[in-house]
Amino acid sequence: MEEKQNKETLNKKAAEIIAKYPVNACTDVTGFGLLGHCIEMAEGSDVSFDIYADRVAFMDGALEYAKMGFVPAGTYNNKNHSFSKVCAEGIPEEYIDILYDPQTSGGLLISIPEEYKEAVLNDFDKAAMDTKVTVVGK
Repeated sequence: MEEKQNKETLNKKAAEIIAKYPVNACTDVTGFGLLGHCIEMAEGSDVSFDIYADRVAFMDGALEYAKMGFVPAGTYNNKNHSFSKVCAEGIPEEYIDILYDPQTSGGLLISIPEEYKEAVLNDFDKAAMDTKVTVVGK
């Protein structure tokens, strides 16, 4: 029987994998969008993030819709709240809009020490995750 992907199981495999490693910080990406949660995490840890916008996995068609201005109103609320803390020089507006989109899946944003990156990625690969796992920043 196929396991139903719901709030209780969405991050279960990922949480089990990262429990084996020293995690600096972790949050589920929800209503504040990826950038909002990055800012929250960075401020709580007195660090900054470099996000590789071109490595973030987007749903098919999302960039095209964002280019046309079809983004949720919550995107603008999120941007208004923290965009002054973001250096987005040279990043197309549609990427920024998607990175602030409140309609997120609730996947995890995990910060780990650099030396564990390959091991964690290998463990995720072996676990055959249902969602895309990638390094989106530093």
